Amino acid sequence: MRNTAISLYFLSIPCFSAPLEISILDIDGRPVEDVVVYVTASNLPNETDPPEDLVTEISQENRAFRPYVSVVRVNQPVLFTNKDDISHHVYSIAGPLDFSFVIRSEESGVSKSFPSEGIVGVGCNIHDWMSGYIKVVDTPYYSITGTSGRVKMTLPDNIENAEVIAWHPQMNEVLKTGLGEQTSITLSLAKEMSPIPKQKNSQMIDFYGKYK
Repeated sequence: MRNTAISLYFLSIPCFSAPLEISILDIDGRPVEDVVVYVTASNLPNETDPPEDLVTEISQENRAFRPYVSVVRVNQPVLFTNKDDISHHVYSIAGPLDFSFVIRSEESGVSKSFPSEGIVGVGCNIHDWMSGYIKVVDTPYYSITGTSGRVKMTLPDNIENAEVIAWHPQMNEVLKTGLGEQTSITLSLAKEMSPIPKQKNSQMIDFYGKYK
């Protein structure tokens, strides 16, 4: 399960525009999964922190981070849960968003939040093939594509200087466009994406059994 609460939600603003559908296609015209899509504007409502029940879960399962890509708002809790029968040492070296902690198999979970927007690359010091990413955004209007490569969101009317931005850790370009009165937008990659790393142990011998 990607989230323990809804990741995309909307403000209580009196007037909303028609739903906006955004499609992300690769260089060959195929839909791209797990792309973070979000909208920024110069006059977004000045909202407080996200609700306390809005929590995104990232699990360590079969010695891999699941999901590989997540998106959260600034100050939104991220719950790291260990579903393996071994320990993990989860860390990030993303500057001011860095962290490090050990989560053992019997622990219920470790919660983290991030005070500013940015990209958080996550790894495990015990199992070095494990990798994942968290995109932290400072907007309540965001989502992440499924297998269709599409997301839908409803935005307030009269937002100014709005931009639609798409991000994935394997994208080799900035993908964004201005937003006017459109009800659908397609963003197409001009470059090949880098391969998504396989979260699998390439060693013939398992050195990690002692980390129970």
